[in-house]
Amino acid sequence: MNPCVLTLLYSIAVISAVHHSMTPLELKHFFGTENKDKVPVYFLDDNKKHRRHVDDGFKMDFLIDGVMETFVLRNKPHLFSEGYHIMENDVELMMHPLKDCVYEGESAVRNGTRIGLVGCGNKMNGMVVADNGDYHLIQSHHQTGHHVIHKRSIESIDHECQFDANEDPYPEDREEIAMKSMLIRMVKDIRRAEPHRRDILTVELAVFADDAMWDHFKKMYGKAAEENMHTFIMAVVNNIDVLYTQRLLQPRINIKIVRYEILKNIPHLMNARKHSNGDVDRLLDAFCQYQNEINPPNDADPRHWDHALLFSGYDLHRNGVKTVAGYAPVKGMCSGVRSCTINEGLDFGSVFVVTHEMGHSLGMYHDGDNECDLRCCIMSPSVGSGKTHWSQCSVNEMATFVGHLGDDFRPPNCLQDASANEQRMVAFKESEPPGQLFTLDEQCEIFHGECWKHELKDGQTMQNICQMVWCGNGEGVIRTAHPALEGTYCGFGMICRQGQCVGSSQLMRVTVGGWSTWNDRPAPTCGGRCSQCEIRGQIRIMRSIRQCNNPSSNNGGAPCQGDEARGMVCHRDVCNGDSIENYATRVCSRLRDENAIPNTILSGEGMQFEQAMCKIWCLISGSTNIRTVSNFPDGAPCGPGQYCIKGECRPLLCGSTTLAYSEADCPLSVLQTTTTPPMPHVHSVDQFAGKTNPYKEHKKTPFLNEWSGWSVWSECVTYDCHTQGVKVRVRRCLAGVCAGALRERQPCTRPCTGSERPLTTSPPQQTFRNRFIAPLPNRQTNMILRKVDHWGPWSACSVTCGTGQKLRRRENCIGQECAETGPCVMQSCRENKNTWTEWSQWSDCSVNCGEGVQFRKRACFAAFCRGKDSDVRNCYGQRCSETTTRRPLVNRSGLWTGWSSWSSCSTKCGIGQRTRRRRCYQGSCLGDDNEKERCIGSQC
Repeated sequence: MNPCVLTLLYSIAVISAVHHSMTPLELKHFFGTENKDKVPVYFLDDNKKHRRHVDDGFKMDFLIDGVMETFVLRNKPHLFSEGYHIMENDVELMMHPLKDCVYEGESAVRNGTRIGLVGCGNKMNGMVVADNGDYHLIQSHHQTGHHVIHKRSIESIDHECQFDANEDPYPEDREEIAMKSMLIRMVKDIRRAEPHRRDILTVELAVFADDAMWDHFKKMYGKAAEENMHTFIMAVVNNIDVLYTQRLLQPRINIKIVRYEILKNIPHLMNARKHSNGDVDRLLDAFCQYQNEINPPNDADPRHWDHALLFSGYDLHRNGVKTVAGYAPVKGMCSGVRSCTINEGLDFGSVFVVTHEMGHSLGMYHDGDNECDLRCCIMSPSVGSGKTHWSQCSVNEMATFVGHLGDDFRPPNCLQDASANEQRMVAFKESEPPGQLFTLDEQCEIFHGECWKHELKDGQTMQNICQMVWCGNGEGVIRTAHPALEGTYCGFGMICRQGQCVGSSQLMRVTVGGWSTWNDRPAPTCGGRCSQCEIRGQIRIMRSIRQCNNPSSNNGGAPCQGDEARGMVCHRDVCNGDSIENYATRVCSRLRDENAIPNTILSGEGMQFEQAMCKIWCLISGSTNIRTVSNFPDGAPCGPGQYCIKGECRPLLCGSTTLAYSEADCPLSVLQTTTTPPMPHVHSVDQFAGKTNPYKEHKKTPFLNEWSGWSVWSECVTYDCHTQGVKVRVRRCLAGVCAGALRERQPCTRPCTGSERPLTTSPPQQTFRNRFIAPLPNRQTNMILRKVDHWGPWSACSVTCGTGQKLRRRENCIGQECAETGPCVMQSCRENKNTWTEWSQWSDCSVNCGEGVQFRKRACFAAFCRGKDSDVRNCYGQRCSETTTRRPLVNRSGLWTGWSSWSSCSTKCGIGQRTRRRRCYQGSCLGDDNEKERCIGSQC
C-alpha cells in the first residue's frame, strides 16, 4: 500500500481522540476556535524528522493535506537584531534565543509555496503559505507527541478590524495615491518588463506578551511554558516577516526582533482594571505609552525599536463587541508613542491579524476602500483563508507613506537602517545610466570646473533636479548646468528618467561620503593663490581644500562632516584698507547697478551682520529685510582672533598659521614642526611687496609633482542627444602635492540613435542663492564686535506636557555657536488635555465634480495628544457631465491649523512672555507661525 495513504489513514484514526480531549484553551491555541464542532480538518505528523542536507540548507518532509511534501529549508539568523535581548521584570535573561532554529524555505514540488518555521528538535511551530490556502504547523501535543497540521478555515477569522479612515493623520496622501494609481495603469506594460526592485527597509521590533498570555501558556504547558511560548511567538513573527518579504511589496520590509519580554508582573499602567480586561482602546493606549517610555530614544542604539507588538491573552473588545482581534494606530510607524500594535496572541491566526494591523501602521487602507478587490488580499476588511498576498493598492499606499517619512510635520524615517550585507548589490556595469556613474557634485564639476558642487536653488527640492541642476562655487553664486543625467538619485528609491523623478526598478548602492586628503595647492579657481588685501584688518591666506570624493556620497548616503576648506597664512602682515561696511556697500551697489540678480531689488547698501559674519548682507529696497549675496574675501575679520574662509568664520589656530575649525585640521607639517611662525602684524598695503611666505619657509620637505599619465577620454556625458556635453579624462597624483588639475574636459556632442529625438533646454542662467534673509539689525548694537558672554538663562519648555526642548543663548556672540538646546520634562500629558490647536478651516473639495473629500487639521504641541490631528468629510461638486473630466483640484494657497492654547508664562515671578503656535500644513502660508504676548508670573 502507498505509504502516504497509510500515513493519511493513521492520521485520521487519531483525530477524534485528540481534539475531543482538549480544553477550550487548547482548542483556541491549536485550531483558533473554542468550539469542537468548528475544528478544521487536521493531521498529526511525526515530529521525528529526518534532515537531508543539500548545498544551501536541508530537505524535510511534512504532511500537507494527507500527503508528504518535501520542503527545502535554510537557516534564517537575521530575524534577530544584533541588540536582541530577552527581559523579564527589568532583568535580562539568558534564555536560548533560537537564532540557530529559525528557518525559511519553499516547497520542492509546488512553485510559490513558502514555509517559515521556528523551533529546535521536535518543538517546531510555523506556517506553509500556498496558492490554495495556508497551513498551520503547531508544536507537539503532549498527548501524542505529534505536530498538529491543519489548513486555516476558508471562513474569515472572527476579527472585526477597527480601522477608521477618519483617524488618518495624513488624509492628503489619498489624492497622491490616486494619481499614482492612474499613472501606473498608464505604464503598466512598462512596469511589468522592469527588473525587480530590491529596496530594503527594516522594522526593528520589540515583542511583548502580557500577564494573561502567560497565564494561558502556564495552564497548557506547565513548567515548559516559557520555552513553548517563546518558540510560538517567534514562529508567529517569523511568518509575519515571510508575508512582508513578498516580491510584490516594494520597498521590501524586513522584520528584526530587538527585544522579547514576558510581562509576568504587569506594569501598573497596563493593569487589567485600567483597561477593563481587554477594552481595545484603553489597552492600546496603555501599551503604546508603556513601550514608548522604556524605548531607548536614540535610533542608533542597538536596543532601540521602531515598533512594539503586544501578544495579549485577553479577549479584546470594544463597546461590548468581542470580534476584535487586533488594533494599531493608523500610520503610526516611526512616530514613537503611536508606533505599536496589539493583538489576541493565543493562536496562529495572529500572523494575519498582526500583518494586517501593521499594514495600517505602514499607511495601508482597506482593500475595497480603494480601487482593489476587497475579497482578495491581506488588507481585506475580513481576514480570511487564502488572503496571503498584497494588492497593488497596498503596495502604492505603503510606498507613499514611507516616502513622506521625514517630511515637514512627519516623523523621520526610522526604517532606513538595513545592514550593508542586506543592501548588497553587484557593481555598476558600463551599461549603467550616467547619473549613477557621476554624482550630482561630479556633474557640476564636469560642467563648470573644479570646486563647483550641486546646490539647491531657493524653493527647489531634490525632485526638481530632473528638470534643472544648479551648481554653486561656495561663494553665493549658483549657475544652471543641465537637467540631471539619466539615473541620477532624486529621492529615496527615486531616479531621474526623461526629465522626471520616478521610482527606480533597481537597488541603488547607498554610498556614505568620505574625505580626500588635504590639497595645499589647489587650482586658482579653488582659491589656490594668496588672497589680496581689500579690507582693513584682513589677513592674507591661501586655501587648502579637500573633497568629499573618497568615496563620493550618493543615493541618499550621508555627506562628509566638517569643513572642506582651511586657510593657510601666506603673508605676515595685516592689511590696511577700506572698512568692512564700505566693502559690503560697494558689492551691493555693483550688484544693483549691474542688475545681476533677477527678480530682486537691492538698495545698494551693504553690511556685516552677526547671524553670518562672513556673508555680505544687502538691504532689500523698500523693506526692512536684509539678505546675503556672497562671501567676504578670505581673511576678512569676523571676530576676535577669527577670520573668514569660504564664507565661514574660523579661528586662527595651529600656531597662528591656519584658519581651521579645530586643531585636528592643522597641516601635518605644522603639527610636526617645533617652530611657530609669528602672528601677522599690521603694515600698510605698500609694504607687502617683496615679503616671503613663512608657510613655504617652514616646510621641511620639497613639493613633489609626480602625476600619472592621463586616462583615455570618457564617453560623451550629456543629458540629451545633439546637445553639447563634455568628455573627461583623469590622472592621479602619485607622490607629494601635485600642482594642476585632476581632470580635463573637452566639449562634445552625442549623436541621436534610433527613434531618439533631441529635447529643447533653456539657456544657462546665473543667480545668487538666498542663503539667509533677516530683519534689518539695530546698527548701534549689531555692528560692533563684542566679546562673547556666558550662557544666558534657559527659556521656557517648548511643550506644556511631556518631553520638549528648552533654549538658551549667548547675549553677545560673534562667529561661533550662539544658541544651544536641551531636553525638558513637563507634567504628564494625561494631566493636561488641552494641547491641541483649534481645528483649521475645511479644505476645498478634492475634485472639480462628483464626490470628493475635504479635510481639516490641527497640531499637537506636546509629546502625546489624545485624539486625531485630522478630520475628513465627504463633499460634492457639480454633477459630472459627459464632457467634464473628473480631476483632483490642487489648492495652492496656504492653509494654517488653528492656534494652540497659550503657553505658561516664561517667568514664575514678574514680567515674562507666553506664546501660542500654529502650523502650516499645505502650501505657502502668509503670516507668522507663532504669537507672543506679555504675561506676569504669579508665584512671587
